[in-house]
Parts: sequence; structure tokens; C-alpha cells
Amino acid sequence: MTPPVRKRVALHEHSGGLGVADAVKRVLSEIEGLEIVDLDMPNVGYAITALRAVPDYRRKLVAEELKRAEEAGVTTLAGIYHSDHRELVGHESQWSFEIINFMELIGESMGIHREDDFKRLKAMQDVDAILADSSDLIETYGLNPEEVREVVLKDIIGDQSVPIDRREHAAILAGSD
Repeated sequence: MTPPVRKRVALHEHSGGLGVADAVKRVLSEIEGLEIVDLDMPNVGYAITALRAVPDYRRKLVAEELKRAEEAGVTTLAGIYHSDHRELVGHESQWSFEIINFMELIGESMGIHREDDFKRLKAMQDVDAILADSSDLIETYGLNPEEVREVVLKDIIGDQSVPIDRREHAAILAGSD
């Protein structure tokens, strides 16, 4: 972990597995140039998915965290859990910071980069564009394009508890969502 990573990073964290967030912070604190910013968010649930039973609260937490990250001037909002990453990456185009998984910071500190294909596809927000981009994989693996379309609509485009358009966040934060 020798190349410096000059970023102001807020962690999207939950109480989750005991000690997981603290362990991630310890590892990230060893990366030269990386500054960890505390957004002072409530630390509830195992992950975003654990808050499905309280959808209004879940939406408010995500909208509030995105707002606080921008106000704090972070360059990066880093998730710890994959399910959280699936929710958060769709928002990246609307904000002034990148949204990544914390492992990408570790990789960057080791000179390793790999494109986040899920994030790239989610950013398209267009089922036809996603299918066209994935056509070689659909053909290689003999997948049914109509079944893939259904999965993309449900699990990539439709899997978004907070609207991507940040103009809709004010209503969520005001409690009138």
C-alpha cells in the first residue's frame, strides 16, 4: 500500500457485523494521503437492506447521508457492504463526489484498478443500453434476452429505494415522500 490516495472519504457504515466498520477504518487509516471524514450519521441496521421494514426511515437516511457528504466536501463516499453499494452507486451522477466500495481504495493504494461494471451499467438507467452493452455476455452464456431484460429492470434499474434525481430528496428529508 505505497501509492498515496489523496481523497477525503466518508464511509457509509452500519453497525453490521461487530467491529467491521472499525476494522475498515483501521485499514484505510494506513493509506497515505487518505483522510476519513465522519458524517455523524446514525449507525443503525446491518446494512441498507436491513431497513426495508422501515422504508421511509431508510430513504431519509440515504438522502441525508448524500447531502452531508456533499456539505462535508468529500471526494468519495465509500460503502462497506455490497447491498449498500447497489443502492448508492446509482446516485453518483447527481453529486460532486464518487461513490465506490472501500476495497477500491485499498486497490488504489496498491496500484490496482478494475472497472466497476455494475456501477457503469446502473449509471446507464436504460434497459436497452444495458442489454446492448451486455449482448456479448448474454450470447456467450446462452441467456434468454427477455429474462435478462426482466432482471435488469428489477435488480438494476428498479432496485433503488431513494430516487436518483436529487431534486426529489428535499421532499424525502422534509418527510413528505
